[in-house]
Amino acid sequence: MQRVTRVTVLSLIAAAFLPSLIAVAPGQADGLQSTPPPVVRNDAKFVRTQALKLRRDVESLLSTYTNKYGDRFSDSELGKLTELAQSARRDLTSVVVTTGRLWRVVKNNRSSQSVIRANANAERSLDRSRRNLGRTWTEARLIAEPELNFLEKLQALGQYEAIMDALDEIDATLEQIPQNY
Repeated sequence: MQRVTRVTVLSLIAAAFLPSLIAVAPGQADGLQSTPPPVVRNDAKFVRTQALKLRRDVESLLSTYTNKYGDRFSDSELGKLTELAQSARRDLTSVVVTTGRLWRVVKNNRSSQSVIRANANAERSLDRSRRNLGRTWTEARLIAEPELNFLEKLQALGQYEAIMDALDEIDATLEQIPQNY
């Protein structure tokens, strides 16, 4: 009698859980979630918004610098600074594009593999942009430093650090997305 009860209880437990283990929702054939958790949706939207904001802020900063300090430089120096500014814009646009793709993949409830792939692309773009912006900053600093007074140099350094902090914040959020899936 005890054996029959034990088998019956196990059968009931199996009957309760087996359908959920066997049934696979559409888009989950690989065993991965197809609908991103809310935290992933929020993170993807955050990085997209932050990337757009950062690009706008840097655009504004570059325009301000050109208007405020442009007359202090020779034509060749100004040409080189303009090239460096365009490079920074391209790098930040790349981050905006890849974080935008990530947001669209998450928003459209693509598979977790698609989200993870889009996230990896955004992380690579961000890393590449961070390296390029570091080089751009170094080159621009070498040109601009002789023309700026001490307070202007400090202000420029503070603004550069704020940009790098914003990139770090985006990077930290991107690193969380695969972990939260």
